Amino acid sequence: MTISVEPLSSVSQSTSDLVRATVAEVCGPDSYRLDDGRLARRSSSCLLQAQKQDQVLVWEGDEGACYILSILVRPTGSTARLSVPGADELTLDAPRVCLQAESLIRLISMQNLELCASAGQLSAVASTINLTALDHLIQSAAQCLGQYENLLLEAKGLARLHAQQMLLSAQQDLRADAQRISMG
Repeated sequence: MTISVEPLSSVSQSTSDLVRATVAEVCGPDSYRLDDGRLARRSSSCLLQAQKQDQVLVWEGDEGACYILSILVRPTGSTARLSVPGADELTLDAPRVCLQAESLIRLISMQNLELCASAGQLSAVASTINLTALDHLIQSAAQCLGQYENLLLEAKGLARLHAQQMLLSAQQDLRADAQRISMG
C-alpha cells in the first residue's frame, strides 16, 4: 500500500516565511506588536505567553497574518505563564503529573476548586495547615481519628457533640464549668 502526502496549496513551502523578531508591546491577551511594527498572534501550539522583549520565532502566513510559533529567548529573571490561546479548558493527562516549586505552589479559582483521590489517598504534610471557610466547613467520614499534643475547640455559639454512645475520660482531671449544668 502506498500513501502519498500532498502539500497544502495554501501553505508556503519556503522557510523564508519564518523570521526572528522581538516583542515590542503586548497589545492584548494573545496579540503582540513586533519590533518591525507588525501585529502577531500567538499560535495555539505556543503554550508560553510572550512578554515584552522576548525574542520569538514568527511565521507569516497568507494575507499577512503573523503567528508567534515559539519563544526563543526571554530576559532572565522574568516570570513565565503557560496558556493555550482560545481554549476554555486545559487538561494535563498522564499516568503521573508532578508540580514542583522551591518556595510556593498556588492553586487559585474564583469559583470552585476540587481535589479528588476517590480510589486512593490524599496526603497533606506541612508545619502549619490553615483552613478557613467563609460560610460552612462540612466534614464527613466513616472514621475520624486524631492525635494531638493539645486540642482546643472554641465555638462562639452552640457546640454540640452527639453520639449513640460517648465516652469522656482523662488521666488526671475532668472538669465541667458553666453557670448551669444539666445531666440526664
